[in-house]
Amino acid sequence: MSYFGEVDLGSSFQPFTTCREQFGFVPKLFRAQTLLPRLIEAEGALISAILFTDKALARIQKECILLVLAAAQANDYCFSLHYQTLKLLGITEQRLDRIVADYPRADLSPTTAALLTLVLNLGTKQAIQEASSQGLSDESIFEAILTAGLSRFLCTLAADIGAVPDFAVRATLSEQSTIMRDANPGGPFLQAPELPEDYAPFVFLGEQFGTVPKVFHAQGLRPDVLEAQVYAIRSLLLPEDALSRAQKHDILRDGADLEELRGRGFTEAQLLEAVVTASFAGFFDILQTGLGTESHFVAKKGSKKVHLSPPEPRHTAATLSIDPDADTVARVQKGDLDAFEELMIRHNQRVYRTLVSILGNPDDARDAMQDTFLKAFQHMGGFEGRSKFSTWLVSIATNTGIQRLRERRPMESLDESGPDDEGFRPRQIQAWTDDPEQLYSQAEMRSLIENGVMKLPVKYRMVLMLRDIEQLPIEEAASALGLGIPAIKARLLRGRLMLREALAPHFIPSERKGNAQGVTN
Repeated sequence: MSYFGEVDLGSSFQPFTTCREQFGFVPKLFRAQTLLPRLIEAEGALISAILFTDKALARIQKECILLVLAAAQANDYCFSLHYQTLKLLGITEQRLDRIVADYPRADLSPTTAALLTLVLNLGTKQAIQEASSQGLSDESIFEAILTAGLSRFLCTLAADIGAVPDFAVRATLSEQSTIMRDANPGGPFLQAPELPEDYAPFVFLGEQFGTVPKVFHAQGLRPDVLEAQVYAIRSLLLPEDALSRAQKHDILRDGADLEELRGRGFTEAQLLEAVVTASFAGFFDILQTGLGTESHFVAKKGSKKVHLSPPEPRHTAATLSIDPDADTVARVQKGDLDAFEELMIRHNQRVYRTLVSILGNPDDARDAMQDTFLKAFQHMGGFEGRSKFSTWLVSIATNTGIQRLRERRPMESLDESGPDDEGFRPRQIQAWTDDPEQLYSQAEMRSLIENGVMKLPVKYRMVLMLRDIEQLPIEEAASALGLGIPAIKARLLRGRLMLREALAPHFIPSERKGNAQGVTN
């Protein structure tokens, strides 16, 4: 359904109740964020203020804006959501298809047509002036800009979360957005009532950013929406249960290369918060563009994407071992395809074992191997050697395997504890025979252990496969799985105890087996 796990928040979770009232169901876009409910609450407040509250524009006009902008951004998820919503609001499919294909000839009201022209050409004072000449009030223009910002937020979020459309997509979309920005906008373009400097949201913003960004001063026409934005910023920036405030400030200012972060040891909660933070940056970018205020939240053209510091301290360059794949990787990055084939041959067994440990099925693992190597090849240009190539490759395999695992129903929990092992207590704790190799050959021993590992819950078998069978250093295993070292150690210990319990009957002498059975009966 998405790149992230889903947690049951209960039927009384307020944002989901609002979704059911407004959409008739809870869109997958929001269910995919249940790892961090505070983010859904922040988004819900913003969406309610902009979309669900009728002021200068009616809900149906705002949904038309969202539909056309989703088509312009070629976003299947948002397009299908707004298409279905407009159907529920009484618009026929035939008319919706005409709006998407050629809205000026779709028999829309002059006001709605002028709104669509405006949002497709934001970024210049001329666009605002032309909208005014069509009879649009400042309040209507401002709400159209807010709705365009909401569209950018939702489309960015849906794309980066990987949400599967709630409904079938009826049209083939092609990206055609024409949103631009004046080099020197000379804004704000709209006249807005001035709010006092001691206005509570301004006080908060001044404390957080050192000044109140001009984009907020320009929103005096809708203080309720401004307050919803500040609530969202408060909910996003202040908690540090996932990313640090410094990391989130960096994303708001400079953006983030999310594909790179997925391969650098960030947890799912951290990646989710990075996605949402980047989506909010897109929202404010559109507001700044449409209102003609100077940029504050996103990087200027030509600036580099920010590289977030890793979630836990890593070894310094002096203590890192030399990557044996470095020369081969460099050849691949210069266009040597044969070198990439060398890397595939060198690491195919490790990738395969990693995927088998997650998926538990050899055929699924082989299919996922192809995806893993394809993703690695596509992103080789972005590999900067902050970790060993093998660690980076295993992290891609892990993410690929987990994503496939999540598509299964039901799926095993990847949380720290779960119903499959909550009651586990090791019982057969007697010592094994001193020399188990006398009972089994080396090959048979390895097969026995691997079979035992494959019967463990997935969260433990992944760790045991990387640490005990593939012999990855604990730091590399932690990085590849996106876990902290303490979590790796805890899972490794528990997994070893569970494996020991499962294999004990093979190595405890027969008289001890009888005694053990007598104890447990």
